[in-house]
Amino acid sequence: MHDGLPPDLLEKLLKFITRQQEQITQQQEQIIQLQGQVKALEAEIRRLKKLPPKPDIKPNTKPPDDNTGAEGNDTSDPETSKKRKVKKPNEKTRVKPVANPGT
Repeated sequence: MHDGLPPDLLEKLLKFITRQQEQITQQQEQIIQLQGQVKALEAEIRRLKKLPPKPDIKPNTKPPDDNTGAEGNDTSDPETSKKRKVKKPNEKTRVKPVANPGT
């Protein structure tokens, strides 16, 4: 079943993995607790600064896309792209500094 591993090494590895999993579970619980404390402290700061409470904004959920094809998803088309093309300056359009002969 476990080719090449001595039984004592296998047992030590299993104990190590079990301890690591327990530690991960404890850390996850601690993270959840600390996140709650951070939210409470942020609310307290807002209250003390007399700021409005943090708005409860729900994440924007997109309905599932039934069209799995590439139709309508092409963002390379300049007509459907939201970005506007801007002309960049070149040698002809760049303003050249004028030397001041009076100084």
